[in-house]
Amino acid sequence: MLTSDLPSSRDAEIVVELFDRLLVHLRKTVACIDERDVEGRFKATGAALDILCLLYEGLDPEGRDSWTEGTRALYLHVIRGLAQINVRDDRRAAESMAMLVTPLRQAWATLCAQASLIESASTFATISAAATLNAQAGAHA
Repeated sequence: MLTSDLPSSRDAEIVVELFDRLLVHLRKTVACIDERDVEGRFKATGAALDILCLLYEGLDPEGRDSWTEGTRALYLHVIRGLAQINVRDDRRAAESMAMLVTPLRQAWATLCAQASLIESASTFATISAAATLNAQAGAHA
């Protein structure tokens, strides 16, 4: 993979934040099921659905590689799962959906850290190159 193929660290941070919010809403869904709070459950699954739609829309619509296809299938599975949670008041399904998206969130967090390191290294290399050029220019003056 080329460095230019990686998302920026800011893009990756946004995706991680979306996954964090998704997991909060899935945990809220479980809590609402436990409390028999139907309205709260619908609000939590609705918020989770909104986030999943944002993540889904962020996928490359032309992408046919295995990662994109697999991620697309996972998002669609979780979207369908959210509907089933509301129909069946299914705590296990909500927990299962959280377990499914957690590894993807962790992968994005890792990518975020790597993108940040790459950006830092690139900035350092640019500064070092500029300092070297300035030193060479001063030596020739």
